[in-house]
Amino acid sequence: MLEAWAAAYYRIGDSFEFVADGCRAHMAQFGESHPLPDDLRRKLVDDLAYACHWVGGMEMMTPYGLMENLKWRAERVGDLALDCGETYHTLNSIGNVLRMELNERWLLYVPTNLVDLHLSPLDNWGEVPDKFPSAAPEVIAASECCALHQPTAAVFHLMRTLERGLRALASDLGVSTVKQDLGTWGNLLGEIQAQSNTRIAATPKGPARKLEEEYYAEILAEFKHFKDAWRDRVSHSNRTYDIDEAKSVLSHVRAFMVRLASRLTE
Repeated sequence: MLEAWAAAYYRIGDSFEFVADGCRAHMAQFGESHPLPDDLRRKLVDDLAYACHWVGGMEMMTPYGLMENLKWRAERVGDLALDCGETYHTLNSIGNVLRMELNERWLLYVPTNLVDLHLSPLDNWGEVPDKFPSAAPEVIAASECCALHQPTAAVFHLMRTLERGLRALASDLGVSTVKQDLGTWGNLLGEIQAQSNTRIAATPKGPARKLEEEYYAEILAEFKHFKDAWRDRVSHSNRTYDIDEAKSVLSHVRAFMVRLASRLTE
């Protein structure tokens, strides 16, 4: 997938127009056969290299071929050197072909308030990518789905993100991988509840036990909320979400996973 910003295509047209205007001025004074001045030639080489990246990325092969050929010629000196007339007319031809091919291309626009989710999907996730590396692709997918206005898909990936945290919690408490692989969220939460009770009971009475009780009570309550509010609905029903709901879920999951990462790891 090609990622670009709108200014890239404006820059291509603007830079080609600058070189064409320079050619036109020299042709008016010296004629079409006048050699392309070195400053314009160097600028043309740089501009064509930039343009080829974006035009080739959009699979517009006809203008891409014309650009590559013109760039090759612009890099030559001596008998193969470009003159102003050939440069001017070739740039016009490239512009015409580009306009025709752009009519057959569709671009997706990412709203400015969502673009950071696409460009920096792991921002503000703290230690989560390092502590839960298998969750990182899900976080990226969820963020990109939000940016591309696929909110229900974003919620789905966020629930898969949470599952990495759920399994890490289960492993930390000694729940077998077999039970993790075969059990539902409901079954797994039951196992976690039982094992956390055992761990709490083994902790001497006092501040340490109280902290353990509070930690597991809050973590389990959060997981049960995620399960009932979002996970079951996005997985087993026709429930859909709008972008504001998806962003809210993302915010909740991110805060929760950051908290998990402060104590757990895969």
